[in-house]
Amino acid sequence: MVRKIFFGVTLFVLSVLLANPVSAAEVDIDYSAELDKVCKPSHCVVPVPTLVDPNEKIIKIDENFYLIGLTWNNTKIDIYVDNEYQGKAIVVNDDDSDTANFYYLVENHLLLEGQHEWKVIAWTENMRKRSYISVENKFIIEDYFIAPHLNNITSDIDGNNWLIGSAENNSLVSIYVDNVYKGQVRTDGNFNYNIGPLSPGLHTFYALTKEVDTNKTSKRSNILSEQVMETQIIAEEVIEEEPVLEPEEEVIPEPIEEELIEPEVIEEEPILEPEEVEITEEAAEVTEEAVMTEEATEEMVEEAVAE
Repeated sequence: MVRKIFFGVTLFVLSVLLANPVSAAEVDIDYSAELDKVCKPSHCVVPVPTLVDPNEKIIKIDENFYLIGLTWNNTKIDIYVDNEYQGKAIVVNDDDSDTANFYYLVENHLLLEGQHEWKVIAWTENMRKRSYISVENKFIIEDYFIAPHLNNITSDIDGNNWLIGSAENNSLVSIYVDNVYKGQVRTDGNFNYNIGPLSPGLHTFYALTKEVDTNKTSKRSNILSEQVMETQIIAEEVIEEEPVLEPEEEVIPEPIEEELIEPEVIEEEPILEPEEVEITEEAAEVTEEAVMTEEATEEMVEEAVAE
């Protein structure tokens, strides 16, 4: 009688199980406890997955990132970070091989700054068999270095533009103009960087810093913009400097020896005193007659005029 009852119960249980097979989702698994279990060879038959990335990688504290690796086709991957179960990875089967890719997105995480580790366990699709725990890969969560601050842009009389700003001590500042890297300047506080002449139009400027000792990088600085007008373009004109000529050596002529000519002595003629002229009686009479003749001639002219 007892045997019949037991046999009947067994048939009932089997019929229930066959009618309602246990799915993988209904398997009660303590994922955290799986890390501490001693996996028997008969149970751990799934090949151990390979971790690819990240491995010794630096990840910013607010950055989303992927955990990537390789596994066998038709497996499921459980992700663990710092021995804490995170969830299941997405597995992408490869029809041309037995190897599949898997990835898991870590987003909006609360991981603190410092070193962390991750590992995985692979399961069969029905979650009945699993793999041994994979090796651990490490990654570093890093906070940002303090970002620089750009104050203003000035120009000099040569047409060069200078970017003025400030940054933390012992930092290396990288300058970007119109999203193009221009160069670096090391600073212990304030800095100014010569970005040279700018073409006409609107230009944007920002900077990044890196701590020299730790290589920790910053977020982007504030963005400055500058409108350059045509009249501000000085450096585009190439000014050719005139060559500096060496002064010529002055040629000093040799002195010419001239013969000294003695001046001629001009003898002055003696000044003669005028001789006294002696008037004779005959000369006096002739003179008196000439005067009388002249007077008579005048009288005759007057009479003729009167008539």
